[in-house]
Amino acid sequence: MDATKAESQEVRTRNLELRMEAMAKEPDLLRAEFRATILESEMRMKEYVDQRFSRLETRVDFQFKVVMSLHAVQIAGIIAVAVRLFQA
Repeated sequence: MDATKAESQEVRTRNLELRMEAMAKEPDLLRAEFRATILESEMRMKEYVDQRFSRLETRVDFQFKVVMSLHAVQIAGIIAVAVRLFQA
């Protein structure tokens, strides 16, 4: 496993070196790389927010259903008491 990690680190280091050399030769490549990084970060953030919102939406929907069920039970109880009072 350590050999795999070392190889992986070497590959990453070499890729970084190649990217740095290419960027030094072509400034436009640096801008393109920067834009790509920003877009990638935005996509990750959007996915994260979408997941969190989906969970929150599910939680809120469940809580709404529970509250509405409790209100329905309360209303049914009030109606039952009112019917008994009017029958007496």
